Amino acid sequence: MEKKYELIKTDCKEISGRKLYRIRSLESFGDVKRGDKGGFIEDEKNLSQYGNAWVYGNAWVHGDAQVYGNAQVYGNAWVYGNAWVYGDARVYGNAWVYGDARVYGDARVFGDAQVYGNAWVYGNARVFGDAWVYGDAWVHGDAKVENNNQHCGFDCFGSVNRHTHAYMTSNGTVEITCGCFRGSIEEFEKKVEDTYKGTVYERQYKAIINVIKVKFGIEQQDCGKLFENRKRIVVSSILNVLDNNTVMIEAMHASVAKDETTEADDKGKLREIVDDTKSLLRRLEDVVK
Repeated sequence: MEKKYELIKTDCKEISGRKLYRIRSLESFGDVKRGDKGGFIEDEKNLSQYGNAWVYGNAWVHGDAQVYGNAQVYGNAWVYGNAWVYGDARVYGNAWVYGDARVYGDARVFGDAQVYGNAWVYGNARVFGDAWVYGDAWVHGDAKVENNNQHCGFDCFGSVNRHTHAYMTSNGTVEITCGCFRGSIEEFEKKVEDTYKGTVYERQYKAIINVIKVKFGIEQQDCGKLFENRKRIVVSSILNVLDNNTVMIEAMHASVAKDETTEADDKGKLREIVDDTKSLLRRLEDVVK
């Protein structure tokens, strides 16, 4: 097998008793040119000799970590432990990926983010800022996790003690993953009711759902929607009254035009209706503010 890179034994760093060597390409591939120097790895097992995977700049990969496929690690990023970064994934900035973590697909981990433990980040997920994703968390799909306010996890719940994870997506909605399930809060709640109705596991998952709603302020949003609905009902009622009054005014105008003897009484009634209508309009203005 022809190697695509070599270790530069004279250019190394040491961390916790481990020597990391800068790499140099032996051929051109992807955006790497023959002779380009890359980042630092401990051993050739850390970076595949196949594909377009590469470690750039001041990035470090060591331990039993693996970078392969078309993955890229750059900036000041660290990948170590037994972590794998592969597919078209990118890890960069000051991000750390370690433990038994997996980052793959089109996922991006950057900024000061950390992914570790048994966590998986994949699909089109973005984990960045100062977010930490760890434990048995699965963050994927269109997840967009910038900090720890945008996700949360729960371990050892349900009939097989699964991990349940909730996170913000790129379109501002909350998505939940649990085992093979991935969907909205409403979909998750229905799944729980269909699967565990009447059991302790239903109560466990319902408690988790309630915490997730509090975490992401969904209960407040629901209250806001309820208020808006009530407001629309009140406005609709007032408008109906105004419509009826308009019909009455038109009818009385027609009556006045035909019979002058009732003009004074009709004017009085018309005045009352006009005053009532103005009062209702003021109420309407207060409601829609």
